[in-house]
Amino acid sequence: DRNIKQIADELGVSYVVEGSVQREAGHVRVNVELIDARTDTHAWAESYDGNVADVLAFQCEIAQRITNQLGAKLSPRESTELAGRPTHDIAAFESYIRARALMEISDADRDDDKLRDDYTRAVQFIEQAIARDPKFASAYWALTEANIQLFRASGPPNPEFRSRAEAALKEAQRIAPEAGETLHAQARVIYYVISISPCAGDTRARREVAAE
Repeated sequence: DRNIKQIADELGVSYVVEGSVQREAGHVRVNVELIDARTDTHAWAESYDGNVADVLAFQCEIAQRITNQLGAKLSPRESTELAGRPTHDIAAFESYIRARALMEISDADRDDDKLRDDYTRAVQFIEQAIARDPKFASAYWALTEANIQLFRASGPPNPEFRSRAEAALKEAQRIAPEAGETLHAQARVIYYVISISPCAGDTRARREVAAE
């Protein structure tokens, strides 16, 4: 198992957030810790108790508290994004979290077959989330990334995954065109899907993706 410092080094960060969720019937307890990976000390910790429906509110509060602890300076747009809920549908959010859990397994802990299987399952969860909330921008960011990884893991690269990644990105650009995650997803598509695996018409494709 990797320790906190190893995880932080892999991510290129100084702080790591750890957390756990305990759920019983309709009640949840969320435990969160902000750890300074440089010294392996706790910078902040908090527990939140409430109903399942409160989880989304917890997420917003936790993000704000961590931002304050780190002394981060946010732009007005970033502050608005931080205060907003990604979705108001708790079932959509649960499906999204299940997908993210599959996507965030370290590649060092799985071979190519396991990676393809995990990302295929992640796509299924994301599509469930989008079916419940078609305006769930975070789900489209995740769907873009999942299809990028499936495109990279297929050999030779499967153009179907490329098309799906580009389609998910377009939806994210429609819903949240100025969000940092949308711009990040756009850069990932241009770099991994278009630039690394070029084919006819990609110069035009790069212009179209960047112009969205």
